Amino acid sequence: MTAVFAVPGDLHTRSGGYAYAREILRLLPDLAHLPLSGRFPLPTDADLADTARRLAEVPDGVPVLLDGLALGALPDACLDRLRGPAVALVHHPLCLET
Repeated sequence: MTAVFAVPGDLHTRSGGYAYAREILRLLPDLAHLPLSGRFPLPTDADLADTARRLAEVPDGVPVLLDGLALGALPDACLDRLRGPAVALVHHPLCLET
């Protein structure tokens, strides 16, 4: 594993965003999928606690690619758990979602 890709929800969901995520994982076979709750971008406190735990489990120095759907809803306390570089993948900014 050279990096992980944190994606909320079910990767098999039929949408452009999930098709994009699947293609990234297909094209980068050393990129591990880190599943997150499907409740993003409106996670519960339990979802955020689980996400913080999952991010803390990523080994030291391993980059984390964060899907924009999750990143836009993560408080600093979750991001502070990262022990390696973070890269944001934003294909549809949440501020445009109305």
